[in-house]
Amino acid sequence: MFEYKPSQVKVILTGYGNADKSQISRMLSAQVKMPEGRLDEHARDAIAIALCHSRSRRFARAAIR
Repeated sequence: MFEYKPSQVKVILTGYGNADKSQISRMLSAQVKMPEGRLDEHARDAIAIALCHSRSRRFARAAIR
């Protein structure tokens, strides 16, 4: 199990640890092909955390090599 602080997710997605929801939403849409229609905030948060996890693991593996 992994845990990420909100500021960690924000930094990975936007480069700014104090980004607001609209900034996160814009950057998430720019980085990931989002499903058609509106997603609720919980779904967007889940996608953002998944992307954060994916990038964190990729960086961790690269640092080991």
